This record gives sequence, C-alpha cells and structure tokens, in this order.
Amino acid sequence: MRPVKRDDAPIDSDGNPVNFKKYGDARPYLINRLGQYCSYCEIWLPMGLAVEHIQPKGNETALEKEWSNFLLSCPSCNSRKGKKVVNAENLHDYYWPHCDNTFRVFIYENDRAPQIAKSLNEAQQRIARN
Repeated sequence: MRPVKRDDAPIDSDGNPVNFKKYGDARPYLINRLGQYCSYCEIWLPMGLAVEHIQPKGNETALEKEWSNFLLSCPSCNSRKGKKVVNAENLHDYYWPHCDNTFRVFIYENDRAPQIAKSLNEAQQRIARN
C-alpha cells in the first residue's frame, strides 16, 4: 500500500494554514499529496473521490473542515465506513490507512477488493474484517 501521508495542513501565500470554507475544498490538496487513490481500498479513481472524514463530521462539527480529519475515499469505502466514531475505545478495532501499515494486513490486486492476508492470526483477521 502506498503511504497515506497528508503532512501538515497546506499553507496559503502568506504562510498561514489554509482555512477551508467547505470540506470539499480540501480535495485538490489531498489529491496533490495522496494521488487519485482511495485511502482505504487503493483504487485509482480519476473522478469521484470524496473528502472522507476520519471522525464523522456530524458528530464533531469542529472537525468538519479540519485538515487532520481528512482522507480521500471512493464512494464504496466512504459509505461502508459510514458514521463510525473513532475514539480511544475503538481505535484498535480497525486498521487505519493513515496510522497502520495496511500493506501487511491486506492484499491489493487490480480490479479486486482488498483481501485479508492469510498470514494474520485470528485476532488480526477480526480487526481486518472490521
């Protein structure tokens, strides 16, 4: 899996962090840094990638336009994740593309959804299925 590294928030011509009026305004910056790939399934999608919120935007309105809360997602992965809240209690219930090396967890092949690596133990497979 390609590294998912957003780095720090983009800066404007005055050297200040960009303030996004709408979260969708972050899309070109994300594409510039991450490429036109879904951060979850690695599908290359020249059109239709959405700005995905790691923490659901409806639960924490302050995070709706926060750079550190953004990834890119295809429509399928974005809807699959839904409104799952990420907190200290369930952070380790999932493998996150911006935190974990998902290349060891999933097998990515062209024209196929990621498959869970057979080398994982039962507990790791359960997290991967989540």
